Amino acid sequence: MRKLMLIMVIVFCMVTFVGCSEPSDASKQALSIGNQVIEITDEYLDSKISASEACAQIEKFDGQIDHEVDRKYYDDYFIWSGINSISHSLFMSSYKGGNENYEQVLVRRNALAKTLGKGTRK
Repeated sequence: MRKLMLIMVIVFCMVTFVGCSEPSDASKQALSIGNQVIEITDEYLDSKISASEACAQIEKFDGQIDHEVDRKYYDDYFIWSGINSISHSLFMSSYKGGNENYEQVLVRRNALAKTLGKGTRK
C-alpha cells in the first residue's frame, strides 16, 4: 500500500510539472512566434485591437513554422496547430462577433500558452 501511494505521488508530480516549462522539442523560431501570437491575442482580449487586426498580425507568421510531424522539432506541430486554432477563432470573432467567440479565443489562447509553458488567463 505504501509503495502504491509513493508511485501515485511520483506520477502526480510528473504530470503536474511536465507543462511548467517550454517544450524541449521545439525550434526557437516556433517558440518566438508562439509567444508573439500570445501577445497579439492578449491585446485582442484586452480590447486594444480588433479581431480582424489580430488576425492580420498573426497571418504574417503563416508558413514560418515547419509543422511536419516527422521533422527535427516535433513540438513545432503543436505550436503551429495552436496558432491556427487561435487564428480561426479570431476570424470567426471578426465575422460573427459576440462573447461566445471571445470565450473560444480565450480557451485556445490558454491551450497555446500551456503548450509554450506559459501561464493561462481568465
